Amino acid sequence: MPVSPPTRCTAPQSPPCPALAERDGRCSDHQRKPWQGKNGVWAGGSTRQWRRVREQHLRAEPTCRRCAAQADEVDHIVRLEDGGARFDHRNLQSLCAHCHQLKSAEDHRNARTRAQH
Repeated sequence: MPVSPPTRCTAPQSPPCPALAERDGRCSDHQRKPWQGKNGVWAGGSTRQWRRVREQHLRAEPTCRRCAAQADEVDHIVRLEDGGARFDHRNLQSLCAHCHQLKSAEDHRNARTRAQH
């Protein structure tokens, strides 16, 4: 089976890392830790309080704000990483899984764009 040629580490730094990538495009020195990227904003995962707030929100707003389908997910309008309130219903919106995926992708693209500038 063919194997791709080795590539350089893609860890964001200046100057670029000269080491060869081992896994996920990064060298052994720049491998992400399992908790890295969480920024402490949601590092604890789902909590009893979040599950309660989520259920309350879905009962109050059962349809997707974007397409009016049955909502099954709750999204933070302002991302937690950007200072959005975790449990404030004013920062929550009900979305279907498809729309939530699209909105999350938009959020991540916008965050990357802001980080590059």
